[in-house]
Amino acid sequence: MKTVQIIIIILFTSITSGLIAQKSEALKTTTSQISFAYPIGSNGSQSKLITNHLSFNILYGITGGLEGFELGGITNVLKGDVTESQIAGISNIALTNIKGIQISGIRHIVTKKLNGTQVSGIYKQSLVTMSGVQVGLINSTRVLHGFQLGLISVADSATGLLF
Repeated sequence: MKTVQIIIIILFTSITSGLIAQKSEALKTTTSQISFAYPIGSNGSQSKLITNHLSFNILYGITGGLEGFELGGITNVLKGDVTESQIAGISNIALTNIKGIQISGIRHIVTKKLNGTQVSGIYKQSLVTMSGVQVGLINSTRVLHGFQLGLISVADSATGLLF
């Protein structure tokens, strides 16, 4: 039963990753938003064009950016920059830069620069440069300036500690 649950979770996060193929610039900023599952939410299909200060995604949400706090039941997907904090039950995906902290149950993916901390149960990946701390079972980045703690920690280039 647990194997089936894990497979469903991995499939769901893979599907939501496919929804974010193109980066879009955030056009405006709102104080807050709430969504059930993109595009069903207070910002509707325009959500991926809006930067939020407070974002709450019951299942999963796709937004233009974050300058504050985001909480997601399953997955948070950001097409623009993230400043401050993201927490998700399963995964956080940022298609640009992060300055702050990401916490999730399973995985994080940052496609550009991470300046801060990532903590998750299984997998963290910063595709370009990571300055700060990664903690979890598997940690991966191209350029590390900081600290990785996990069973498997990988960096193409490192200034800091890998444990």
